[in-house]
Amino acid sequence: MQTFPVRQSSFTRFMSRLFSKRSILKRRSRLIIINAVFLSVATLIAIAAVSGEPFSFIPNGTFFVNPGGASETYSTSDGGIDLRGPFFQSLGTNGRSCGSCHQPSDGMSVSAANVQQRFLQTQGQDPIFRTVDGSNCNHNVDVSTLAGRSAAYSLLRTRGLIRIAIGVPANADYRVVSVNNAYGCNESEVISMYRRPLPTTNLRFLSAVMFDGRESATVTGTTKILFENYPKSLLDDLKHQSLDATNGHAQGDGTRPTPAEQQQIVNFEMALFTAQTIGNYAGRLDAHGAHGGSETLAGSSSIPPQPFFISINSSVNPLVPTLETPGGLVTAGDGQFNPAIFNPFDAWASMPDTSARAAVARGQAIFNSKPINITDVAGINDLASAGGLVDKGIPSLMGTCGTCHDTPNVGNHSFPTPLDIGTGNPHPSDPSTNLGGLDISYLPGITVCKTDPATGLPTSNCKTTTDLGQARPIFPQRLRSDAVGCRALLRKPLWLGSDASGGVRPGRILKRPLACIDNDAGSYLDLARVHEYLLDDYAMRKDKKAAGEAVDKAIEAAQRSIQLNDKSADAHSLLADLYGRKISLGSAMFLGPKFGPKVKEENAKAMALDDKNPRVWASLGRQYLMAPKMFGGDVSKAIDSLEKSKSLDPQQEQTYVWLAKAYKKHGDKAKAQDAIQHALSLNTDSPWIKNAANLLN
Repeated sequence: MQTFPVRQSSFTRFMSRLFSKRSILKRRSRLIIINAVFLSVATLIAIAAVSGEPFSFIPNGTFFVNPGGASETYSTSDGGIDLRGPFFQSLGTNGRSCGSCHQPSDGMSVSAANVQQRFLQTQGQDPIFRTVDGSNCNHNVDVSTLAGRSAAYSLLRTRGLIRIAIGVPANADYRVVSVNNAYGCNESEVISMYRRPLPTTNLRFLSAVMFDGRESATVTGTTKILFENYPKSLLDDLKHQSLDATNGHAQGDGTRPTPAEQQQIVNFEMALFTAQTIGNYAGRLDAHGAHGGSETLAGSSSIPPQPFFISINSSVNPLVPTLETPGGLVTAGDGQFNPAIFNPFDAWASMPDTSARAAVARGQAIFNSKPINITDVAGINDLASAGGLVDKGIPSLMGTCGTCHDTPNVGNHSFPTPLDIGTGNPHPSDPSTNLGGLDISYLPGITVCKTDPATGLPTSNCKTTTDLGQARPIFPQRLRSDAVGCRALLRKPLWLGSDASGGVRPGRILKRPLACIDNDAGSYLDLARVHEYLLDDYAMRKDKKAAGEAVDKAIEAAQRSIQLNDKSADAHSLLADLYGRKISLGSAMFLGPKFGPKVKEENAKAMALDDKNPRVWASLGRQYLMAPKMFGGDVSKAIDSLEKSKSLDPQQEQTYVWLAKAYKKHGDKAKAQDAIQHALSLNTDSPWIKNAANLLN
């Protein structure tokens, strides 16, 4: 697998130092998004700083950034992800590997942003771009030119979708009467459907393999996964799937993966656990008594693994004891069902209402307890003869999210029960109705009619859908990390597989996304925060030249963000802070008159836009604290502003540090000590806070 060159030991030391649970990276400006964005740059810096063999290992503790923060894929085997095994090798004839569509940076799936970047870097020649299933249709397409490839692979580039062509079974009790496929694949015998590759992680919690469960069914010669045959059935089904995927997606000849390679692939997959680890605003999801993150799923020397067996916490078995057997929560067959599916964030429920962590706890409570009147769901409400729960059907069933997503702390359905909630069935007049307004017009319309058992002809019992495999077990696979869109390119390093043509070098990663984010104000704001973090790092290392370059780049990015969107209070307050940093890095006598008024101007704009923003009040407090008295400096106003910021977000340790500095300057040593101690209580291990505490003393 072709990746970045780095020595493992250097990488591990670098990452463990930067991303300890209470690292200084944890909260800056927009809290975790800064250090999350910084990871892309930090990784490149670490890689650029060393030399050695091609990168072949991703250690546990490596974070991958996504729009919500950052995720981690934790392996219980060898302390990380080994990129040298058959999973990352080309085993077919078209250059693809499993890693082509299952990337560690994307939660072992693949994002549209990842695919688009590979398209740009390889001019559409990366092996993921193959007409066997990567193109919108496999006939009447021209991939001989760049423009042709861009059009042919548009769904893969822009939505991360692979075309899955599945034949209608000869003994089907339905007939496809029409297909409206905008890309030309209108055949009714073999139906082209478009799906995102499923994550090859958290597989220990699966009750069926593949989107529609076909790799755990007799149609493929595999075995339905049940309590009595788990985990052997799951492991055997995954082996079979690795062979089918190679023969299909990689156009293999059936000789590979060998039985030994199949076992290696399954061992690799079964050792992987992925979950969100950092939230943009909540910070570490395993801090302050919470136990989010992938390690709590996987288990470790200090944490037991998440319990699981087929039918665990079944919501159906207590209602119909003959279904989803044996059921049970603590032990198989104990008859218990607990609708409180998730509990990682129970400890955050008592935090102040304004806290982002309290908001996460409220979301968990909604998932666990919000009543939902379940109607028209195939597999629940319909007749037993059609797959429902009871003979005459159930017109409505009062449940919760956990009725379908019942696996504790994972959210899968723990038994292979196909459920169809109708989201793939477009409304005749508005295709987006069933999806809350989400545009699905790019998907095909497939009209299917039940056939008459006597004549075999279609009846009038018909429906139009976008995917014939929509009735399926529920497999959300806890907190998947699908980073999509242009901004995700800025926020994440791309782990290229052995299929990538040409090496990726530090520096090119940042330049590529900039071509994409040219009109994205939010991306430039994130880029400014990246440079601000680098500025902090250089300043702590007393590298004044590098710090000066970083602040100039941060200012340039913030200014560009405001040019694109001048209504962002965060952008204006960040720019105010950066102008202040510019003064502090040079001669205040010369730079103060130039940049001081700009600090005041940007803070005034930010306050006018959002006077409930804690970052805006904190920036104003720093302005009053750092400015000379003759130019508007006022320690009392600084304290008032910082106290206001604290009241709006009492979890920001940065605010307490600045309060400590303000109280010290005001002569109130007791309150200064109280503030710095509170900051330390929020983040005991932060070098930045410790340094501030030493200076105060």
